This record gives sequence, C-alpha cells and structure tokens, in this order.
Amino acid sequence: SDVYKRQFQYIPRTCQTVEKLITYKYSKEVRRNMIKLVNKLIMACDNETNVVELLHKFLPSFIAEAQAFIEVQNDQDTHVILDEITKNIRILTTPSLDLNLMNELLNVITKAAKLSETLKADVIKEYQNYGEIDQEKEQEFQDCLLYTSD
Repeated sequence: SDVYKRQFQYIPRTCQTVEKLITYKYSKEVRRNMIKLVNKLIMACDNETNVVELLHKFLPSFIAEAQAFIEVQNDQDTHVILDEITKNIRILTTPSLDLNLMNELLNVITKAAKLSETLKADVIKEYQNYGEIDQEKEQEFQDCLLYTSD
C-alpha cells in the first residue's frame, strides 16, 4: 500500500505533461508514447475510482485521435489507439464509464471496422485485376489481406 501511495503522488504531475503532449502536432511518436503512458498511469492507480478518473480525462483525446486517423484511412494508427484503449478498459471490473463516452467509442470502433472492410475490398479488387498470379503475388495478396483484417 505504501508503494501505491508513492507511485500515485506522481500521477497528477505526469497527467499534466501527458495532457499537453497527447495532442502534440509535430510528432506522431510523441502522441503514441503519451497514449501508451496513460496505460502505465492507470496501472499505477490504487483503486478503480482513480482509473475511471484517468479514463474520463484521456479517452476523449484517444477517441478524437482514432477518428482523425479513420478519416484519412490510416488503419495502422487507428489499430494502435484502439488497442491501447482496450488495454485500459480491460482493467475495469465494474461498468463505471460514462455512457456517452462509451457510445462515442462504439461509434469509432464501428467506423474502424467499416474502414477495415473497405481496405480489404480494395486489396481484393486490386489483386483481381492481375488475373493469373504467380505464387509470390499470391503470398503478397494473402499478407495484404491478413494485414487489413487485423
């Protein structure tokens, strides 16, 4: 318990920095690291109330970032953000998040699934134009299809 108290004292100050850098427009890596850092902050919380507080603070930024990536059809970065959101939410043991926030998240997940289906259809269409393909092209097609299904 003493360890948690020592860890928790740094969370508010760290959150201030994360809030500033989570929307840092000059570096995608900085934003991505801030998203991953939120998971570490959540793991340092000593109770679910603190976890919910952090999620309510940061989920809107995560959702907005995922939405922006979906709009430009960037499925890879969308996947990274949604994966981090999933890690963070799995920590919860009770349904304590705001319903509106969860609805926003569900809408983004639905859009991400539609994007994945669109990109998958594009890959299939592209390779159908080749007609007969050799084994190497077949493997490339399977790899692209697997990537868009992830």
